[in-house]
Amino acid sequence: MKSKEKMTLQGLLSDEILIPAIQRDYAFGRSNIESKQKRINFVSSLSNVINGNEENLHLDFIYGKHVGDSFIPLDGQQRITTLWLLAIYLSRKNNKTDDYLSRFTYATRTCTREFCSAIIEEAWNPDETSVDYFQSRKWFFNSWRYDPTISGMLVMLEEIHKQLPNGGNYDNLTKITFSFLDVEELGQPEELYVKMNSRGKPLSEWDNFKAELFGILDSDDFKDWIDNDFLDFFWKLGNDGEDKAENTESRMLRFFYLNIFLNRLMDGQEKNNDEIMQFIHKNWDTLIDYQFLSDIKHFIEMLDKFKNDISQYVSDRFVSIRENDFFKILKATKNEDFVRDLDLYFAYWKYISQVNEETFDIDELFNVVRISTNIEESYRKEVGNTRTSLKSFEYAISWQKGIIDYLATQDLTNISFGAYSDEQKNEEVVKAKLILENTAWVTPIYKAESHPYFNGTIGWILRVANEDLEEFIKYSKRLLKKFDKNGIKDKTEIADMLRYSDIRMNRFFPKNSGDGNVSNLLRDRSWKKYFRDRGYKKEKIDIEWIKQWYKTDFINVSELEVWKQWIISYPKIVNRIGAVDVWEDTVFGLLWRVGVFNSNKFSLPIIAAQQYLGDEFSYSGNMDETINTVNINKSRVVQLSFDNKKQDFVIAKDDVTIEAVSALPIVSSIDRLKKVLDGPMSIK
Repeated sequence: MKSKEKMTLQGLLSDEILIPAIQRDYAFGRSNIESKQKRINFVSSLSNVINGNEENLHLDFIYGKHVGDSFIPLDGQQRITTLWLLAIYLSRKNNKTDDYLSRFTYATRTCTREFCSAIIEEAWNPDETSVDYFQSRKWFFNSWRYDPTISGMLVMLEEIHKQLPNGGNYDNLTKITFSFLDVEELGQPEELYVKMNSRGKPLSEWDNFKAELFGILDSDDFKDWIDNDFLDFFWKLGNDGEDKAENTESRMLRFFYLNIFLNRLMDGQEKNNDEIMQFIHKNWDTLIDYQFLSDIKHFIEMLDKFKNDISQYVSDRFVSIRENDFFKILKATKNEDFVRDLDLYFAYWKYISQVNEETFDIDELFNVVRISTNIEESYRKEVGNTRTSLKSFEYAISWQKGIIDYLATQDLTNISFGAYSDEQKNEEVVKAKLILENTAWVTPIYKAESHPYFNGTIGWILRVANEDLEEFIKYSKRLLKKFDKNGIKDKTEIADMLRYSDIRMNRFFPKNSGDGNVSNLLRDRSWKKYFRDRGYKKEKIDIEWIKQWYKTDFINVSELEVWKQWIISYPKIVNRIGAVDVWEDTVFGLLWRVGVFNSNKFSLPIIAAQQYLGDEFSYSGNMDETINTVNINKSRVVQLSFDNKKQDFVIAKDDVTIEAVSALPIVSSIDRLKKVLDGPMSIK
């Protein structure tokens, strides 16, 4: 037997086949519902070939090694045993004598070996094949009833008889094949693990899917490709031998479902993920045709050919062309969450599907992925939005002159890339025009887009720079340094923003990731959303304050609203609160993690005192009251409260007011308060 040779059961049994003792029992005959259904499905696939309804069936690889004159299967026990039982049954039904069948046995138990000999040598009537029938034969030992492998074989023979009561065409046994691989010839020791997860199990989901798939294919070319190059591609994706053995089949199955899902998303009318999956589970075989298989074959072959080009691509925007993110999609194993993966996958899929080895342009693939990535976060991942976005990208990626030219030259007024995506679409149009007019824009734009928080959303900086290259370089370097992957680096920077900006505190400050109220950066109150809205909206929001913030122009703080004066004068306040509520004369603050104003409120002046006078404060009292009180733990407890009507700090001992300190002007109020609290009159 030569490694990777396609062969029949008879060809495999040119040597003695010995199922080793380390193998588990024959599992296809188990009685649980899952095993029963898989047993029925597998026998159905075999019966279709025997009855001539299908031309042939290939059952993947059989792995093993030669020991002396015997072949020891390391994987494929279940399939070999089932084919052997099928051959025995057909031989009896068709009055054939097949000596090669005696060259198969189990080394697990003595009784199993004895049964394997008896089922060939003893007399039995195939027309009465059933578990009860065999167990009633004189040659059937009572002890055999307790051998799980023998019991499983009897159940399988009964199922074969149910589906092939007339015996079918005996000669069609030769149309059921598999590929043999000798582990001694494998290049890497890790490959000994291949498909070890199949031991002791009925057919995997991939086995069942592939059997049904092969049943509807007209071309052997696709079958050979799936069993060889396709399998090899996904095998190489595995991290190590164990991962490959455990997950290769699941990855192949998910790849098929991902592409079926994508096709149905684009062509169907289903409103959500569940509706699409329900349709696929019922009708997947009607969604696969010659074009579908040709497309995925071309896609995998192109990926395999240009994988090194992709991984070695250098740009200021990404590491490679998001290769790691893309291959994570291919390495996933669960048939779910397809919508989440589709933006990046579609960018690769659509571009690669339309080119060949001569027309493949790595720079164009990069730009397709770059622009898709920029827009990806600008809409909520729902089926309707994703369908709209991908259909729009289909036009853009298919544009003969390239996606940059498409964005720069075509009228996109009525083109949508998903709900809430217009600002990003308009930004991409502006960037495409700038790049097309002057390639000197490429590096500055790509560097700015690579910011880990804004991730492509830089329209606000382009607007601040008036789309001037030198100004853009200057502004982007300084402004983007103020943010990291979570948002603004130093929250006290907000105090400086408030000198110039239109940020409203009676709602919320824009949030950082992790502040407790930002689950979607583009829908909730995030810094990314705030600045994105100040990009290329249809009705542009004024952004002159950003230039003032950049230049730190002089602002007369005393002319601003009271709440702004407090925060600007005492920026550490924003380390505690993420919103303010102005109620009559009182300015309240909320903690960052709080999302509603029916939670505890804190007086901004009291927070300022606590933040700037030390850690000796403890809160007490109902913070919703007009006058809020804290205790100061010094030689004796002193109460500090704030009179919002008079704008005074009130110092008391034993509930008796001893002094009031005006908070006006606000900018110097804490210094005056500190002098009083540290003075001889209040504490001693």
